[in-house]
Amino acid sequence: MIFYSLHNIFSEIFGERILVPRIRNISWIYRIVSRLKDHDNLTGLYDYSFQFDFGFPYSERLFEDIQVLVAMGMIYQDQRNYEFEGKWLQRYEYMLTAEGLDYSKTIAASYINEAKTVQSFLKTERHTIPYDVVSLLLKRYIGRDQEKPAYA
Repeated sequence: MIFYSLHNIFSEIFGERILVPRIRNISWIYRIVSRLKDHDNLTGLYDYSFQFDFGFPYSERLFEDIQVLVAMGMIYQDQRNYEFEGKWLQRYEYMLTAEGLDYSKTIAASYINEAKTVQSFLKTERHTIPYDVVSLLLKRYIGRDQEKPAYA
């Protein structure tokens, strides 16, 4: 639901192309889920436990769930190497795939109130979200006859 909401907030259609958000930092996902898990309208939806040994909230089970989505082709994961203050670092970036978009649209329709709550929460966090956009052909990403997905 988080990736679907981010897609709805940040994706843009330009003619034959769509700009799709690509989340640059998995630790941001951990932070957001740790904050969402205590939200009144989302009780039980994000039932992850977190530890803080790494300087940010970390959940092994959330990591495993993200990896399952990657293995199923719902989320695209890419490893990036970058230089920061003279050191080479790596990060993983995540993007909702076309298959993930179709599946998450179905999930969001089944949990409409929760999906709206997540999207509203993320809209308030909009300027703190570390993301880039990827330009893809629209007909390959969401199909020829579909438009940008939205909540009912």
